[in-house]
Amino acid sequence: MPRLRSASGRDRPFRGYIAANDAGGNLYQMISVVDNTGDAGSGILLGDAAYETVADYPVGARITLTLDATSTVYNSYGLYKINKVTTAVDNSSPVQMVVPSVTLAQFNSNDYMGMNVKVTGLAFKGEAGEMWYSGTANYSTRLFTDGSGDLAVRTYKTVAWGGELISSTVTAGSLTGVAEVYDGAAQLYPQSAADVADFKVDASTPVITEVDPASLTWGAEETVTKDVEVTVVNLGSNALTVDNDAIAPFTAVVNGTTVTVTPPAPNTTSDDIVRTMTVSVAGGNSREVTLTQFAAGSGGDTKGIYTSMSQFIPASTSTTDRYYPSNSTIDGQPATGFKLGTSSLAGVFTSEALGASLTGDKKLSFYAVAWTGKAATVYIRVNNGGAVSGDGSHAITASAGATGSGNDFTFTDVTDSDYYTFQLTGLTAASTVTISTSPDFTAASDRNTGRAIVLGVQVY
Repeated sequence: MPRLRSASGRDRPFRGYIAANDAGGNLYQMISVVDNTGDAGSGILLGDAAYETVADYPVGARITLTLDATSTVYNSYGLYKINKVTTAVDNSSPVQMVVPSVTLAQFNSNDYMGMNVKVTGLAFKGEAGEMWYSGTANYSTRLFTDGSGDLAVRTYKTVAWGGELISSTVTAGSLTGVAEVYDGAAQLYPQSAADVADFKVDASTPVITEVDPASLTWGAEETVTKDVEVTVVNLGSNALTVDNDAIAPFTAVVNGTTVTVTPPAPNTTSDDIVRTMTVSVAGGNSREVTLTQFAAGSGGDTKGIYTSMSQFIPASTSTTDRYYPSNSTIDGQPATGFKLGTSSLAGVFTSEALGASLTGDKKLSFYAVAWTGKAATVYIRVNNGGAVSGDGSHAITASAGATGSGNDFTFTDVTDSDYYTFQLTGLTAASTVTISTSPDFTAASDRNTGRAIVLGVQVY
């Protein structure tokens, strides 16, 4: 309990001042109450749905708290709060609230829990282009440091400043907010845009916020160009640049905010060609994109290549054909491709056109596993010129060591026995390949053999 002044009476009233409320949307159903000395250990958080009516609990008002037999001190993820407290607020003479300045070490000592504090001497640990809030979760956490440790700053999606960029060039900035604890670790909850103003990015500074995708891959015989879309805030008349000398034998051309990359001629060596492409904006920051053209493979196969050619990576989910993009891992290595089918339906996926570099007679290889406890068969068909030579289907076995959910999984038991190769003949530039768990190549009803994961799809 903070050093609040006790009044007389059987039900133990205490008096203090409201230091913070949820007016900014980052202190849900809570208020911070302090004695306003700024000393360590002089504040506490109260939790109640009534505190969402922030007009009744203005910052700077005097508040009297009365605890009785129903009042409860409880532990919420390591943070102690009090609820079922009778409150009386007096805003007739609001006071200027004291906001103590503390070092990061003092903050992380947890001595200032429940108080509104300013943490000094900070630098952002993330990349240029990151925002206070991003994604779809209820909140985002960003890390700052002064060299002695980390400061975790939580921002809920409801706050007005969530979409603002965080400066990565500030080396000794301050952040203000309510000190809390989550899962035993101290966290700071800012209350307004002013609390994070030291890290505001100037509107004239261009910032690359995203490169999509952040990596490009090609099969050994692929020579098609691929694009990287660059998202830039405050671009203005500033231009994007790429150092072609650093990525040779790949080449890149910048057109506005699109970078088009061309791979080398077919890779006939036994080594992958890997380069890091740095995309920069004049007067701003840079982002990196990994470029990889896989080796031809030992023994004329693609074993050990778990990422798929771009033609075999779905751009989105199809609820009609029941295929779903999959970003999985095999033995810790990235593995891309797609999931086919559901618990009641088979799935069917058709690639994009293979292109001029993959005409004639080629091989199609991939890794495939059936659903845990189930069996499945994959069926192959070539469209728009070309055919499958020999048997166009193969039974696949279930994975017993997969973890994960949805469409993305971690595999530790995929081996060469899960690697399948088909001979394709007479391919044209317009040829596409259909892979299905249905012999009719439809999303037919199937509760037993309709689901599979197909990864590392390569034509070579």
